[in-house]
Amino acid sequence: MELFSNEIFLFLKEFSQGNIYLIIIFIIILQIFSAIFFMPCSYIPILSGGLLGFEIGGVIALIAQCCGSNITFYLGNYFNKNSFLYKFKTFNKIQKNMNKNFLKLTSSWKNIFIFYFNPLLPGSSMGYFFGLSRAKRFSFFYKALLSSFPGCFIPAGFGAGIIDQLAYGQTSFLLKMIICSFIFLIIIISLYKRFKNSSYISD
Repeated sequence: MELFSNEIFLFLKEFSQGNIYLIIIFIIILQIFSAIFFMPCSYIPILSGGLLGFEIGGVIALIAQCCGSNITFYLGNYFNKNSFLYKFKTFNKIQKNMNKNFLKLTSSWKNIFIFYFNPLLPGSSMGYFFGLSRAKRFSFFYKALLSSFPGCFIPAGFGAGIIDQLAYGQTSFLLKMIICSFIFLIIIISLYKRFKNSSYISD
């Protein structure tokens, strides 16, 4: 007897299709919670793709990622300006030392690329650092959005392919991964050309 039978994955697929709005809300809340508390969130696009399919799952993962990044950016910006800890001299000294480093961080393509394409960093939580810096809000938002495409749609395709393979026995998994990899390759080439033309792109 298999530990995970096809019926289990088929049940998950049917449940998600019958409760799609509940699944969407759950994924977005899970992403925001993970972003706020610096928890790993790379599995969420996979989960989103597995439960909602490649197309919808990728879009929802992207929306959730943007929500997490925007909220952490605003939190970082708020605490940088309105923290009650400023009343304490010790915190003021720490804050001044932090600002020396964070104020150098801008919302350039180079910085966004480093933070959002690093698999060791929870991308949504990186909004804290940009919120504490001199990064411009709109510039950060749209660059973070574009940089999140590969990290959302490729894992979503991976998750959707796994569920289709295990639940229905479909052979579309390889095709989806090839398409996702091709899209990712195009994005990487475009970013490389952009960085090659300008070693540092500032706002």
